[in-house]
Amino acid sequence: MEIQKFLNCLSKLHTSQTVVLKFKESGLTGLHRLHELIKSSDEIEIYDGGKILIYAVLASGRWEGTANQKYRLSNLQDADKSMLMAIARDVDSIEVYDKHGAKGLSSRRQKVKNEAANILIGQILSKDVTDDVTNWGIQCNGSLVHNDGLPALKFDLLLDDDVVTSILLDGWSGQIMVNGRIEDEVFNQPKQIQRIIRDSLESIAESMTA
Repeated sequence: MEIQKFLNCLSKLHTSQTVVLKFKESGLTGLHRLHELIKSSDEIEIYDGGKILIYAVLASGRWEGTANQKYRLSNLQDADKSMLMAIARDVDSIEVYDKHGAKGLSSRRQKVKNEAANILIGQILSKDVTDDVTNWGIQCNGSLVHNDGLPALKFDLLLDDDVVTSILLDGWSGQIMVNGRIEDEVFNQPKQIQRIIRDSLESIAESMTA
């Protein structure tokens, strides 16, 4: 797997989320490196009997089926970067195990991705929300973009053509960023983004009437 994309994916994770690494057929070296990383860290957790499975695969030197190439872990994003970069070379894919509300944006089919984006934008920018925005003479738009090589929805609040608030919803992990600051929640419902928009409107209104 491309190293930078692997690191980008990990950077999008919330502390409550777990990921599934799938190793390449030729990736036993990466599995060995992951084993060493787990042993050296008190933070990384491995699930579903993965620790025993690693011992078995490394002892035999064979995967014995594609199911044994997959491992679910947490807190991998906090591990040593150089070790992660070395492991990435032997990783075939990385996926978020936990469900979130923006998962459809990560579809490999562009049509499905576009449909998911249009549905989410319509749900978030509902009539009530757009009415609240326009009543203050502010514009709000939503669009499907790519951020760090990953699909995302971008919502901008504009006042006199200047962006006053920018919200980024990562489609791979459900991470929410507001003006570059990561929110301490994973996206599950449109009302989360709507709340951020309305909070921003209040701040803008206060500055306009001060």
